[in-house]
Amino acid sequence: MGRPFAWAWPLLIGAHLALCYAYAMVIAHAVYVLRTIPAFFAGIAIGGILYVLNMALFMGSSDSQGEMRALAAHIVFGGIAAVMYKALSVPVPRMKLDGKEVEE
Repeated sequence: MGRPFAWAWPLLIGAHLALCYAYAMVIAHAVYVLRTIPAFFAGIAIGGILYVLNMALFMGSSDSQGEMRALAAHIVFGGIAAVMYKALSVPVPRMKLDGKEVEE
């Protein structure tokens, strides 16, 4: 996320999507019980932690010129992934035929 690699583009896309999915699952598990605003900040923090992990794994695979881009990409991804998870995990209210919500 943000680092230039000299890999073939199909491999880059596949690796990128796999890492994004894995990172999104980590973020989703962490923000599951939080409300939206705390989840956003937790997502940013987790994005920073994932950046450090990613840097440790891929530091030798790429030049170090893209580090600020990679950090920014991880932080933005963390915040967006957390908010999107919270937005998409809200159940749709069930409605009666007369347009009123069903109370449970």
